[in-house]
Amino acid sequence: MLFYTSVALAQHVTTVDRLPAAVRELDPNQEHAPLPCTVESFKPALNFGLRFQTGYLLRVPLDLYTGTGHHWDVVFRVTAQGANRPPVIFADSVDLPANLQSGYLAELGGIFFLGEGRYDVKWSLLDDLGQICRQEWTLDARLSGSEKSARVTMPPDTVGDLTWRTTPIAAASALNPRHVTVLLNAALPVNVQPGQMAHPSRHVSSVAEWGTLLSMLASLLERLPGTSVRLVVFDADRQRELFRQDNFTVDQIDRIAHAADGMERWAVGYDSIRNPTGGWALLAGLENKEIHATHPPDAVVFLGLPWGWDEKPPRSAHVATPRNPPHFLYLEYRPYTPASTGLGWLPPSPRSEVIAGRMDVQMPITRVPTEGPDGIAQMVQRLNGKTMMIYAPADLGKAIDTIGRALPH
Repeated sequence: MLFYTSVALAQHVTTVDRLPAAVRELDPNQEHAPLPCTVESFKPALNFGLRFQTGYLLRVPLDLYTGTGHHWDVVFRVTAQGANRPPVIFADSVDLPANLQSGYLAELGGIFFLGEGRYDVKWSLLDDLGQICRQEWTLDARLSGSEKSARVTMPPDTVGDLTWRTTPIAAASALNPRHVTVLLNAALPVNVQPGQMAHPSRHVSSVAEWGTLLSMLASLLERLPGTSVRLVVFDADRQRELFRQDNFTVDQIDRIAHAADGMERWAVGYDSIRNPTGGWALLAGLENKEIHATHPPDAVVFLGLPWGWDEKPPRSAHVATPRNPPHFLYLEYRPYTPASTGLGWLPPSPRSEVIAGRMDVQMPITRVPTEGPDGIAQMVQRLNGKTMMIYAPADLGKAIDTIGRALPH
């Protein structure tokens, strides 16, 4: 029985001279040992920043590697067919975990943004043993159906990474500072338990859902100019804080692209059994830090997928509040299901066809059934905060306006 892993790559736009030497000197006509792999591409779809979001999922058996110190370099070129422009080059590097065990299958996902147009992708992975995995595919980013009234924020025939934006964002003002803390939950619904094998489509969804959350975070940062943002990334399932930085900006978003990496996500079951209230304690601790900070923020914003269904916070997850606590809000992303749509990302159905390493998904839109408040919503409610369901870009826009009204002017 295999344990699947799931990693969101932090690939970034680069230039040839900045590529690793082994990749820069790679001769495309030279014979190399092939690396057994499969690469699936995601159909471009509008994300919450009104950019076409696309990407890929790589699967490689880790039985090929023994010992420690193994490394992958990922490089790919994206060329717009309708423009006389040079290709945009992306790169990333991954150090494989130590103490690899037999039976593991690595799943690595990457995400990037497009404007309208058709694009050719030439993708490659080179490992430290000189083995190469190559794949090519074509992407068609276009508006369809109800999307045709949308205004895509990226110009046609444009390619960018997670930091792409149209104009510079105003820095926080020292004269009239506004402070917001964003608590981003990196827990993704992979649900891989020890001794079980997750359906591959779940991992396609997890990579894409993490990309969607990052696009929501980018939109939030872009639409709150002049605001000082403390970003805290945590994983309620793995019961740990993963990242914390004051004065976080959208230019630094690639720093957290790896935050949802799931090389040990299969072990979540053990964590939950060993400490079943650990997730609640983490949430309470995060809230307490913000409420009792030396300089509390004006607003605290949770962002993430639903977490902790059918559970009630234990008494131990109590948060003592002062007379004037910060405004608490929870932007709960409720993706459409069961398919990928122009308004969000979802797991492909078993009927999806994979042809030549490429996955295209087109299915009807249905909403997630309405359920009671999840765990984070209950914790926010205890602090007289507000939960806002996010299904589509318009919902996110309203939520950001609500956050803006809670800040000093």
